Amino acid sequence: MILTIISRKAYRKKSLSYSGCYAAFFVGIIVSYSNFCHLCSLLAFFYASNKATKFRQEEKKKFDSEYKQGGQRDWLQVISNGFFATFYSIFYIIECGHGERPIDFEHDYKSSWYSVAVLASLSCSCGDTFSSELGTAFDHSKNKVFHILKLKRVPKGTNGGISLFGTVVSALGGLLIGLSYYSCLKLSLWIREVFELGRFESEMHWPILLIGLFSGLFGSLVDSLLGAYFQYSGFNSRTKKIQNEPGPNVEHISGYDLLSNNQVNFLSCLILAIAGPFFSLKFYKIFS
Repeated sequence: MILTIISRKAYRKKSLSYSGCYAAFFVGIIVSYSNFCHLCSLLAFFYASNKATKFRQEEKKKFDSEYKQGGQRDWLQVISNGFFATFYSIFYIIECGHGERPIDFEHDYKSSWYSVAVLASLSCSCGDTFSSELGTAFDHSKNKVFHILKLKRVPKGTNGGISLFGTVVSALGGLLIGLSYYSCLKLSLWIREVFELGRFESEMHWPILLIGLFSGLFGSLVDSLLGAYFQYSGFNSRTKKIQNEPGPNVEHISGYDLLSNNQVNFLSCLILAIAGPFFSLKFYKIFS
């Protein structure tokens, strides 16, 4: 019921297209059934990314030839950002049942691996969204953008372009997802204690915040690296905007026209969903 209301509201506000509503509802149903911490992280990403996309829209229209009012994410954008959260939530349900569990690789290895994969992929998406939407919303002269491979200044909106501000907010985006997961987990553990439903072995939950932060940061950098090489960026001398495909009056800036933005997002989430649990396991072993 709640997911239906959220999807319809997002459609009315032009945050999602018609197809995006159905895709978001499907993703939300599976993620919510697996673990409410997963759902809280997903909702935090959706709300925060929506706000970031709508922030200073007029400024973004000046340089982005593909800008859509309100974001209007379609089903491809929803799936490219939410596929691995859904994928690992399904495995969580099949192998661990449903319900909230602390991330504890020593006593609950499988559920911890799947949960970190969900957390890392959503943090990656949120970090990249914050970097691209907030990092490009300010004055270019004050927020210098450099190509991550060429290490030279490029116009904002260029695929593979990074800035200090964009990098910082990408980490904050990931931290937001980690904080959402952490808060929901602490609440669920408190409820278990109040109603005497039993306690879990692990009491170490603070690393969740770091997992979110670093997944947002490195997810954004991975996305920039992939975009710098596999996505075309050109400057249209007629419209004075960045274009993602070759054409008349378009001067090439960087990259090859091999992948779309959705495909780059998908690959970035895949990399973080795999790398996140692996490095988190190493981290937990050090501090446990």
